[in-house]
Amino acid sequence: MRRLLLSLLLIVMTFTASIHASNAQLPESSIYRVFKWSYKDWEFTWELKIPLSHYFGYALISLEERKKLGYGMLVTHDDPIIQSLAAILLTKAKELGFGEYDTTNFILRFVQDHYLKDDEATPYDEYPKFPVETIVEGWGDCEDSAILYAALMKAAGYDVILLALPNHMAVGVALSNPIPGIYVNHNGKLYFYAETTSSKWLVGQAPEIYHDQRVRIMPIPDNPEGTQLKLKTIIEQLVYTPEKFRQLEEKFNQLIKEHMQLTQELMSLQSENMRLKMDNERLKLDIAVMDSMISNLKPKAELLDRIINFIPIGITIFIVIIVVATIAAYYSGKSAQRKEIFGF
Repeated sequence: MRRLLLSLLLIVMTFTASIHASNAQLPESSIYRVFKWSYKDWEFTWELKIPLSHYFGYALISLEERKKLGYGMLVTHDDPIIQSLAAILLTKAKELGFGEYDTTNFILRFVQDHYLKDDEATPYDEYPKFPVETIVEGWGDCEDSAILYAALMKAAGYDVILLALPNHMAVGVALSNPIPGIYVNHNGKLYFYAETTSSKWLVGQAPEIYHDQRVRIMPIPDNPEGTQLKLKTIIEQLVYTPEKFRQLEEKFNQLIKEHMQLTQELMSLQSENMRLKMDNERLKLDIAVMDSMISNLKPKAELLDRIINFIPIGITIFIVIIVVATIAAYYSGKSAQRKEIFGF
């Protein structure tokens, strides 16, 4: 789904960029997101506008680059979109008279209500997202929501860290007034656990499966390198010159030629496939005829087998009869000679 969205947006940007090629300006395409969430007895709605090129600045960062940056660098709290959203959330929290703890939970609920399945055991995937990506795409797993919450909190002026647990990720929030709850001690400061995967958790509360688990702390830098890492490259790619159009036309013609060749090969394969199917049907018919012939010949073959099996017995009987007859004739001749001699 993510690749499909990325491909569709690239097509839109490329088409728009070709229209604006004469003045070589980045197209003003934008993505609009409407957010609805609730906290305590309040319900909130907010619309956010995100430049399409800004989203692509992150979306085109490869997995290898993300791994090199590390999770802390993915928390792009200095991104203008994140800073704008954090300012909106802070302003609303102040209007409602929220203190420090309610504000941390108010921002946490914004993340919980939009980006996670109601499952605190949501595991890592293999592709961590930048905060802007998670906002635009509207979904994410535990690491993505933790990165987003950490970015918003850092942009709002809070001291936060990422907490890596076995196959899970959460956020640690430092509070000026400690509260009862689950926390980790890092450099002499208490960071209270914030679970981003379900709206049933508040800051300081943690799913029981993560109690007493080993935690790896990942600090968040003040100036993450991931911010707008690719925007310059995107702009360069979208400024189309006559030479680029010529190259694109050549590539397009080459693709058309390859397509026609592949179409011909496909038609040839389909024809061969049809011929093989016909040969297969003929073979099936020949096999059926042979099966019928075998069925007809089977009784004759069985009779022939019986005859062949009887021949040795018949020959033996015949020989026995000849021998017996010969012996009988012999003794019969002897008896006649005796009668002549003795005058009987």
